[in-house]
Amino acid sequence: MLPIISFVIALMAFALAAALAMLGRRYVPQARQRLEDIGESVRILRVSQESLERKWSEAQRRQTGNDAALEAQRSSLEELQARFEDVESYAAVCVPQKPASSGLNINRRVEAVRLLKEGHSEEQVAAELALALSEVRLIGHLEKNAPKPAPKRGRRVA
Repeated sequence: MLPIISFVIALMAFALAAALAMLGRRYVPQARQRLEDIGESVRILRVSQESLERKWSEAQRRQTGNDAALEAQRSSLEELQARFEDVESYAAVCVPQKPASSGLNINRRVEAVRLLKEGHSEEQVAAELALALSEVRLIGHLEKNAPKPAPKRGRRVA
């Protein structure tokens, strides 16, 4: 019985090998084509990856240059700011002060009277017209206590 079983197993193996050989002839070309397609896709992906890596390294190199330029701009800005502060500190020394206003400037006094009549405070008028607060108070006092002009009498018609 053992020889029969061995013969059957051998026969089955032979049939299986023949079937695989027949199937192999049919599917091997398709498998090879798929394998070649996969290989081509892998090559394309490698080229794309290398291109992306080159672009990435170039972008990093540009970023490093931009960072250096930005740092140079910051240092220039800080230097200019320091120079501006120096100039600003000397500005008060270099610019002559305003000459003292004469006491005979009637326009300012008239303007002070107008502003006081409009209802501005004495402090506001003094600040706006660059007058002393005591002078604005005096102008206000004089305006309040000024004699009213007498009504003009016209000629009588007979």
